[in-house]
Amino acid sequence: MVHVLVGEPAATSPGHGPREIRLNAFDMACVGHIQQGMWTHPRDRSADYRSLDHWVSLARLLERGLFDGLFLADVLGIYDVYAGAPDAALRNAVQVPLIDPVLLIPAMAHATRHLGFGVTCNLAYEPPYLFARRMSSLDHLTNGRIGWNIVTGYLDSAARGMGFDAQMAHDDRYDLADEYMQVVRALWEESWEDGAVRADHARGVYADPARVHRVRHTGAQYRIDAIHLCEPSPQRTPVLYQAGASERGRAFAARHAECVFVNASSKANVKRLVADLRARAARGRCRSMWARPWWWAARKPMRRRSSPTTAVTPRPRARSRTRRPRSASISRSWAWTSPSTAAPRRPSSRTSTQWRARSAPAGPSAR
Repeated sequence: MVHVLVGEPAATSPGHGPREIRLNAFDMACVGHIQQGMWTHPRDRSADYRSLDHWVSLARLLERGLFDGLFLADVLGIYDVYAGAPDAALRNAVQVPLIDPVLLIPAMAHATRHLGFGVTCNLAYEPPYLFARRMSSLDHLTNGRIGWNIVTGYLDSAARGMGFDAQMAHDDRYDLADEYMQVVRALWEESWEDGAVRADHARGVYADPARVHRVRHTGAQYRIDAIHLCEPSPQRTPVLYQAGASERGRAFAARHAECVFVNASSKANVKRLVADLRARAARGRCRSMWARPWWWAARKPMRRRSSPTTAVTPRPRARSRTRRPRSASISRSWAWTSPSTAAPRRPSSRTSTQWRARSAPAGPSAR
């Protein structure tokens, strides 16, 4: 499956370029993703999902075909509501069995240069301290080509697998997710300063302790007093995806997400949802959140403020990152926009097209 993303220029003033189309492949590390039963076709290769060669081959094919990214879906739990049993899901391979998609990404990144990777990870059952390291590791190993689809889960079978009777109520899961984002953002953005890594061979000093800081947070769901385990990665914070059309889900998306999945039920409904998301983003994000340009355009990481409930050990700041208003990105076939008050970008040692530069292959197959 392919996602088509149509983007608008970051500002609406004259002189900005035309809208762009981004192509994302959409897959899942299982036999039956969405097109159930296709695994029985003689030419289908879904059953090779357990092979690393299968995924590396897909990544190379996508890069050769000038795709921008590969989005990997995931789910925790098994579909066991129909007839009160998991038999139908197991018999037809409906998103089970499946493997962890995160483990596939470093190999695919190693085999490509420009392809981005979005991965679905459920935050409900993993402590933010551990998850922050996992995402930073992926950002390092992909050299800044990782995105995270933020989900809180929707299956009671997952909750039972994690030792609970049932999952939390819908809005309570988003409350948990809001606090989770406060913690992981503080770990990614505030624990290590830009100049903390010295790598001074002559003095034998790798990191400057004065520039590495403890994150302290006490909230309704999480308590943390720790230093982030990873040194700053190319993006620090991964690109943030979210899908949720409910009132609470859209409030969460407006505050946190850079790319939002919208259900294409009708053109009129899509228009309404996009307008609502943009309005919410403009109202709710400007005071405390900053974002990056679109994630395939490489850029220097930027610093975000800590939330009022997340404290970072105070320290003098010799300099800070350039603030940039967050774009309200709408995924699938609709546009994203950025506030016209965007701050100028800070010069980067990398070109702005590092990850999205495309060179068509030479020869008869060139596009």
